[in-house]
Amino acid sequence: MAPLAGEQRLRLQVDEGEHLFAIPVSGEPAFVRIDPGNFVLKTLDLEAPPETLAAILRGDPDPISRIRAAKPLAKDGSRTAMEALRAGLLEDPFWGVQAEIAEALGETRSPSALESLIAATGVRHPKARRAVASALGNWRAARAADALLPLAQEDPSYYVMAAALEALGKTRDGRAFELLVRQIRYPSWADVVAGGAVRGLAESADERAVTPILECIAYGRPEPLRRAALRAAGRAASLLERQRTRILDALTAMADDARQFLVQLACISALESIGDARALPVLARLEAGADPRVRRPAAEATIKIREASQTPPELARLREDLDVLKEENRRLRERIEELAQR
Repeated sequence: MAPLAGEQRLRLQVDEGEHLFAIPVSGEPAFVRIDPGNFVLKTLDLEAPPETLAAILRGDPDPISRIRAAKPLAKDGSRTAMEALRAGLLEDPFWGVQAEIAEALGETRSPSALESLIAATGVRHPKARRAVASALGNWRAARAADALLPLAQEDPSYYVMAAALEALGKTRDGRAFELLVRQIRYPSWADVVAGGAVRGLAESADERAVTPILECIAYGRPEPLRRAALRAAGRAASLLERQRTRILDALTAMADDARQFLVQLACISALESIGDARALPVLARLEAGADPRVRRPAAEATIKIREASQTPPELARLREDLDVLKEENRRLRERIEELAQR
């Protein structure tokens, strides 16, 4: 990659686990570029003031460098950082950078990040729009659902619609259920949109969603939809304790059906994700079967379920308590940011 105007390049020897380099400069640099062109396989964590990271995001021609600057900017959360990310999300010339910024903003779950993502629902590239839609699913807020509803109903890209439908389910908005059920019938290549709809139903944690999901796993429905619905059923069983037995019974009843190999694998994967020991007998039958393509996934699922059942209840409770603390901390940060913007 060619040097930028006024750029000074240095080659530094790294032959130990830890180095500290002091580099004399005539003035404060606009930003520092490490391995321009990314010729070295590495993991690079940038620790710099938000102004420096914003300059990289704005001015470095290397998209990988811009992505590496975006992630610490999202963690910084300052006004300078959020303004730089919003500008990058809306204006960066490469969809890959826009998508990474959208993901980073979604992980912050802050009010300013939500506003930036809402503003970006109309970005031109469908892959960037898809990432924006997915990121909006991190908020259980009417504002996020308002932005997702148009994308979930119609978009030039099937994948954007699917991402929006899944994210809409995650918002747990009361308007989601009827639209998700309706979009199962939306005609699309490989039932991409219908797959997003059943995933959204699972994420909605609505007990009414179990019936349409299980209807989609039946033999005779399109194979891609059956596979998506099986994965969705596994997710729904994890979120809906009272529906777990019903879902588990439906999955174990069809696990032996070898008419569609990929559907059978999806069923095994769903049983593994549920993690219920009641699935072990049917997995044992599959592990002893004739098809080696099925035996190994069944054996791996059996191991995972047995390992999960040995987790001490005290550890499970600690994990739940940690999740609660993380959620409380996130809400407190949002409240502080709202007060700071007044």
